[in-house]
Amino acid sequence: MAKKAATKQSTTKQPRNGGVRTMRKIILLLLVTVSICVQAESVVVVDLAYVRDTGETASALCFGDEGTECSSWSTFYLFEAKVKKHVSGKELPEKFNVIFGQHALRKKNIKKAVVKIEPITGNKEANYQVIDIGFKGKVYCFESEIANKLECYE
Repeated sequence: MAKKAATKQSTTKQPRNGGVRTMRKIILLLLVTVSICVQAESVVVVDLAYVRDTGETASALCFGDEGTECSSWSTFYLFEAKVKKHVSGKELPEKFNVIFGQHALRKKNIKKAVVKIEPITGNKEANYQVIDIGFKGKVYCFESEIANKLECYE
């Protein structure tokens, strides 16, 4: 009789470990989210046609003991971008509006710029923002904060 009781106990279903399944789902969700975010960045060679200064602060310079006194260091400029070559990331339209803000940026057209851009929301005039810029004919590297790596192009 002891033998039958042992057999019955071994055939009863044990509850599955839900923690492992939950962890797998979380990891899968994170991988999908990161891949979507990484694809949002694009590197393209573009000609940027200057449209106007938006007057919107791109970066501020703060000073004083507590760093609470700030003034505008640079403003965003609106450009019309014309894609010359897609290098990496998400495919983009041939022409689109983009904002770019950098200290001492001249109010003029920029030819053969290699830019890393990201889509933006909430801006009525532009769908993308230049995050970093280089120039064709030179080695240029962009750091991807999302993928945590340095990407270089010639």
